[in-house]
Amino acid sequence: MILSADQAWGIGYQNKLLFKVPGDMRFFRKMTDQKVVVMGRETLESLPNSSPLANRYNIVLSRDPFFSCKGATLCKSADELFASLEQFCDEDIFVIGGEQIYRMLMPYCHRSYITRWHTKAVADSYAPNFEEEPGWQLIKKSAPIIESGVEYSFCIYEHCSPKPRWRR
Repeated sequence: MILSADQAWGIGYQNKLLFKVPGDMRFFRKMTDQKVVVMGRETLESLPNSSPLANRYNIVLSRDPFFSCKGATLCKSADELFASLEQFCDEDIFVIGGEQIYRMLMPYCHRSYITRWHTKAVADSYAPNFEEEPGWQLIKKSAPIIESGVEYSFCIYEHCSPKPRWRR
């Protein structure tokens, strides 16, 4: 997983990120460039021009039978998603949101890269609270960074027990 969350684990408001800070955007691009990104339909629609991300293999998960997206692989179920992911190394797969997708796929993730904002924003969507999720622990945290008037840190959380495998 890769996400950015405020102090209350808010990740978005009205289908937009809570903060758009160049350093965080660079980090996201660096981590996901040439990788697989898994997202829900609403996350895709929140991207510029509602288009898949360049230089990545985009997979969109949606139950909407009429939804289509040029330039992305569309999966209608978790089983279909897992079958699509078979061809990729686990380290090359990033779950990028939104809230429902994070919660659905969290049991299959081992590591999460989280930009933690040292403030609280108005939010209507939330990530799981990794501080309270059983088995998850903070393994690395950067020194605080102040940019564009906000303070944040880059954090890595890992799950310390074996995760259920999505691979067959």
